[in-house]
Amino acid sequence: MSIPIKHHYLPVFYMAKWAVNRLEVCRFSRPDGTNVIARRKNPELFGYVEHLYGPLELEVIKQIDDQGAKALNTLLDAENPRNLPSKTREEWAALILTFLLRSPTNISQLKHSVSSEYRTELDDLGVKYEDLLKDQGYTSIEDFIQDTQTDSVEAKVFQLIGTLIQHRNIVQLIANMHWAVIDLQKSSYKLLTSDNPVWMTETLGQSDSFLTLPINPTKLFVAANSLTIVQTLTSKKPLDLVKVRNKITVQHAENIVVGTDDTMFNFVSKHFATRRHSTLSELLARKRNLPIVDINSPQWLRDNRNSK
Repeated sequence: MSIPIKHHYLPVFYMAKWAVNRLEVCRFSRPDGTNVIARRKNPELFGYVEHLYGPLELEVIKQIDDQGAKALNTLLDAENPRNLPSKTREEWAALILTFLLRSPTNISQLKHSVSSEYRTELDDLGVKYEDLLKDQGYTSIEDFIQDTQTDSVEAKVFQLIGTLIQHRNIVQLIANMHWAVIDLQKSSYKLLTSDNPVWMTETLGQSDSFLTLPINPTKLFVAANSLTIVQTLTSKKPLDLVKVRNKITVQHAENIVVGTDDTMFNFVSKHFATRRHSTLSELLARKRNLPIVDINSPQWLRDNRNSK
């Protein structure tokens, strides 16, 4: 069985919830980095990068997506998400965790973090084993790094991705939160989504931690450690909540915003990527005092050159 070339960091089944007649969504993007354009497109045709993941990680993500797609439909049909079976809650929580890690920006940061730590380790080893390296034909540690680093870093990154997206403690943490699906049909505006669809507090382990995720144009998923936060969000006027969440969605988008139509074109143009919050991989890097990849740097542009 051949391995797919196109690796969707935005699952097709998720974007399809915004599709008109189950065919096309409105994709907002900035091909030149400045001007927003809106095009109707089939979700199969964007939201992917070629060869973004390794074969094993791709298989894990596919399994989580398959289970997550079923969990999403169950969630949308449920009268009360608090009564969902624990298996469904865990499958949905696992999908949310992948949303926090699978984007090109996250992958680029993970590569940079692993490379930085790997380089430090190699420099230490170079001093310790300088004579041995010379015996192996390397004139310096630089030669050894150039000869070995690429494959090793790639393997370490994919191993790290596989570990993180299956992190049992985080999945269980999300699964154990108070859940709600807020019906926003009475709003005159529809919810948007993006390639950075989950908004969360800086951590999920505090009493006031919570996250939100649009799951179709009229429904917003909420998970919080405090039932009071869920009740507060649920009690807001639908139009007010849609306005706030859409602004967050567009401000924190990386390359793509998705809607049902281009009604929100001016709004998207004004707010596109104006206040991007730190990704999970960036938060992890800061915790380890590692450098953050500049999204305008050659490395980030190189890692994202095949993003659609």
